[in-house]
Amino acid sequence: MAGPTQAVLSGSTARVDPFAFLLAAFVVVVVLTGMFAAMAWTVLRLRYQRRLEEETAAALGRAVRRILHQIKNPIASLSLYVNLLRDPALAPPLPEAARVLRQELDRLQGLLRELQDYAAGVHRPITWATIELRPLLERLVEGRREAARLHGVELELQCEPDVRVRGDASLLEQAIENLVTNALDAVDGKADGRVWVRARGDEATVRVEVIDNGPGIPRGERARIFQPFVSTKRRAAGASGGMGLGLPIAREIARQHGGTLEVMSRPGWTVFKLVLPRARG
Repeated sequence: MAGPTQAVLSGSTARVDPFAFLLAAFVVVVVLTGMFAAMAWTVLRLRYQRRLEEETAAALGRAVRRILHQIKNPIASLSLYVNLLRDPALAPPLPEAARVLRQELDRLQGLLRELQDYAAGVHRPITWATIELRPLLERLVEGRREAARLHGVELELQCEPDVRVRGDASLLEQAIENLVTNALDAVDGKADGRVWVRARGDEATVRVEVIDNGPGIPRGERARIFQPFVSTKRRAAGASGGMGLGLPIAREIARQHGGTLEVMSRPGWTVFKLVLPRARG
């Protein structure tokens, strides 16, 4: 009969099951890998959040600087003319002073309206209706044609009959007007400046294209122009453009209507294409 010591010795020399050993090692590796992966993910997530916060703060700073710059120019002009009017020896003719003051006030109102539209306008509930685009586009183009002509720009409309979409008429008019304004700005000062507004459709979609023969948009800037407070307009010294919100507003309105807004450009030609679902029936 084996004694207690011999039993212990025989148990200590028993063979280890290789499969069980490999399984245990595998479990340990998986657990350690999961722990390290979780730690790495936490570090990456914290770094990403920090980067987003830094980028958001930087973007906000740029936006505030741009807003202040855009508002500062008309206020400076208003202040200058008010001071001139206080001095009879330097005061310009009253009609000229009134024209400049009215112009600068209009600029301020336009900037504030653009900010208001971006902050709240495109987020209001949509009033859905079937819209025939031709009357809407005719009204919009006629409203801008005289101002375009005074700047030496030819503004044309080409619209197929019976082109209809479902959507909010005021929002769609705002989006297209933003595109027309952008195109007119692009050809401002050009001797043979031209802007075309075209609307046509197929069985599924309607395409509204706003085309200009301005300088074009460099390839590296085409994605940036849809970001808020980004503007690539080239203006004369001392001139003041918009806030850089017209195109972001237009793209958001397109998205709300189940559509898209795209840009194609080369030197001497730029087209913004608004694609919307066509109304049935």
